Amino acid sequence: MNIKGPGPVDNADFFVDLAKKLALFAYTGYNNQEICMFNTETQEKARFVPDMTVGEAMKLHPEAALVFSSYHLGGCSHCAINEMETIEQVCMGYGVPVDQLIDSLNNLLED
Repeated sequence: MNIKGPGPVDNADFFVDLAKKLALFAYTGYNNQEICMFNTETQEKARFVPDMTVGEAMKLHPEAALVFSSYHLGGCSHCAINEMETIEQVCMGYGVPVDQLIDSLNNLLED
């Protein structure tokens, strides 16, 4: 039996749609708390850091899920990531350069 899966364009559309849904969840979820883009104690702009959990990253910026999925993290059952893992742990587990992912995430916060 020859089974043909979706083509590359279909796969790309699937991951973009999934990332948008994850970003929407990150933006509206987490007990409906507002996303804080600043450290309320020092008024410094928040940044993504390696020891931040995936859940905290999703909470920090609604498009963080898009960045994770662009590195093939969290987009399918084979590369699922846990919101309790740190960004560094996820990178180590999947062989993604942590500094590169952190730079990509922090680009979301640039004005």
